[in-house]
Amino acid sequence: SISINLLKTRRLMSSVLIAYNNDCNTELHHFFESCSDEAKQACLDNKITFESVCPPNLNADKVCGKMESNSLCVIVSHGINGEIINENNEEVISIHTTNYNFANKGLYALACYSGLDLKDELIRIGIKFFVGYSDSWMIGTDEELFLKCALQGLKDFLSGKSKKDAKECMISTYKNTIKDMPSNSFEDNFQKMLMINNLESLVFEGEDDLLFSDLA
Repeated sequence: SISINLLKTRRLMSSVLIAYNNDCNTELHHFFESCSDEAKQACLDNKITFESVCPPNLNADKVCGKMESNSLCVIVSHGINGEIINENNEEVISIHTTNYNFANKGLYALACYSGLDLKDELIRIGIKFFVGYSDSWMIGTDEELFLKCALQGLKDFLSGKSKKDAKECMISTYKNTIKDMPSNSFEDNFQKMLMINNLESLVFEGEDDLLFSDLA
């Protein structure tokens, strides 16, 4: 039928923008790039098209402009309340930038404080799916563990799971990782504290039955 064909076409058109700060002078730039690599692999695994933006093109015009042709933006960079910033501390997505291209779309933000005022502003303009953090997004010495937890929700959502299931899987991944982390020293306990902070500050918004293919 026409409706089924339209739905198939929309699914084929769903694509992802991966924006990340790998500027060599940026703290954690290697980790940010590793996160972006994992996001790209998740797209490839699920036969989802993607494009990427990084310095010197990581800016509001490029990212917001490219959201006209993408359904979901994954951004990995530093953040302060109300702003996700680039290598020059300029706003990329913020409460001050023009974000209407995010209406009916999604943002998966691996950035500090992205789940506060910025989340509220994006929900106000009609974003359908939002993942971020309401506090500092902490990275410990075992970067692989932190990367696994941070990307779990994205991998599940792109694989076809609903927002509700993707959120539950991400929370379970955090909890199981925390449970399995050693507690033999002050350093061990500090690493575990960082991971607990990330779990407790995780913000995962959207209708429970929302699918990636539902995004505009």
